[in-house]
Amino acid sequence: MTTTAALSTDQSKLFFGNSHMFDLVVEIVRIDGEFSAKLLVERTGLPNSIVTSLMRKLRDADFITFVGTAPGERTRPHVINENPWWDAARQYA
Repeated sequence: MTTTAALSTDQSKLFFGNSHMFDLVVEIVRIDGEFSAKLLVERTGLPNSIVTSLMRKLRDADFITFVGTAPGERTRPHVINENPWWDAARQYA
């Protein structure tokens, strides 16, 4: 059995253009369902400003979709828009 080392922040920046995108993408696929910035902040330990900025980039690239909130709720749930990149992230995770 071979083990794969996590990408360093430098490798993430080289591949994704951002030092933390790799960590965020892997955590999103580990959740396997709806997720929010708050949940990703809790699970990755990244600052909210970084998580929301990266989520905006993923939304703009049509990798994730905002699914709406219930009245009175502040949490903004999102879901994955399936594509081969997510399959690769799942295999890694």
